[in-house]
Amino acid sequence: MTEPKYLFYLYSHYYIKKYMLQQSKDCKAFLTGKLIIFYILFKHEINVSHATQSFN
Repeated sequence: MTEPKYLFYLYSHYYIKKYMLQQSKDCKAFLTGKLIIFYILFKHEINVSHATQSFN
């Protein structure tokens, strides 16, 4: 079950790079966006682990 999480991480990493290129002047907005994305990743990982535990 690591593949979907890895793809999700790659996609979010691409989004961070794209966002950074667009908002390169505003570092504060970039860091805020990065924090939000990593928070979403963290919550997503928790949800995935809970889902796999309930299936097992």
